[in-house]
Amino acid sequence: MNIALDVNVYANESKFGKTTQVVVDPRAARIQYIVVKADDAPHEEYLVPLEKVAESDSEKTVLNASKGEVMSMQTFVDHEFVEVERDYVEPIGIYTGSSNMLSEPFVVQAEETYQVTEENIPRDDLTIRRGDDVHAANEDRLGKVDEFVVDGVGHITHIIMREDHLLRAEKEYAIPINMVERAQNGNVNLTVSKDEVEALPVVDVHRWWS
Repeated sequence: MNIALDVNVYANESKFGKTTQVVVDPRAARIQYIVVKADDAPHEEYLVPLEKVAESDSEKTVLNASKGEVMSMQTFVDHEFVEVERDYVEPIGIYTGSSNMLSEPFVVQAEETYQVTEENIPRDDLTIRRGDDVHAANEDRLGKVDEFVVDGVGHITHIIMREDHLLRAEKEYAIPINMVERAQNGNVNLTVSKDEVEALPVVDVHRWWS
């Protein structure tokens, strides 16, 4: 089964949204959740357990769940508003009757509200997005993550990497998961060289918008 990102998601055959990323347990190289962004406002992103994926390919993902069930699932990002106080300096405006004058500045205390967002994923799990950069062992950038190949129990067997090349047609390579050293901060680092990646099987660039 291919888990593709940025493809349409259907909840019991009704269009619901799009996949945006996956949440991976790096110790087991297993996808825990897919993140689905709803089409309808306010466009929440929901953590959908992989077990709820009935079928998935490079064009669409079909869930074994209704829209209501998906909307009752945990959201991917929590929004929390917190108030903080800070001191800042501003001048005093004094009206003298004939003109406005400014005194020496003084300190006032003001409250500001900040929005804090936090991803609702298990500790130590990783989020991997379509478009994350893939790097060879020597840090050379090779391309971007396009999708994932998983087995029947959700373990990632391959990452599909789309080559970035301005001077020739793009290719996609199926990179075995055991060649991935780490994935974090929008980067996937491999244990192999560029030449070793280019010796891997090439898969078709199959998306119609490619």
